Amino acid sequence: MSGIDEWKNKKVGIAANLITWAILIYVVVWIFSDGEEGRIPNKEATAKSYYMILTCKMNPNALYTDSFYFDKDMSSVKRTSNNKSARDETYSIKKMSSKEYKLKGYRTGGLFVLKKENASKLWGLYYEEGYANEPFRFMSCRQS
Repeated sequence: MSGIDEWKNKKVGIAANLITWAILIYVVVWIFSDGEEGRIPNKEATAKSYYMILTCKMNPNALYTDSFYFDKDMSSVKRTSNNKSARDETYSIKKMSSKEYKLKGYRTGGLFVLKKENASKLWGLYYEEGYANEPFRFMSCRQS
């Protein structure tokens, strides 16, 4: 075996050892960490920190689901989506009646009307434009 072959074998051996040690350290840190960082809070804990949570879809067969998290004083709502191309949005809330709320986006300025439907846990999210004359529903929502 020549000197170059021995040097290559040593280099491969050192790289393999470094990778093995890195994986071992990662596993040990993962095992001993509390594991809370980066996790989504459980549903019960999340529900307690908000006034209301709505889960919405554009139609029953839609792939993506949006969630609306209403803060305790019903002054703002945060919208998140499992669609990776959709950005989160925060809306201000203005009460229109006992069953209707107007949502205005801080970033986009988008306007929606959230209306409680006849069923106790069902809500409709409508486009604000034309709502008074000819409402057009954007999403159907269920209260968690």
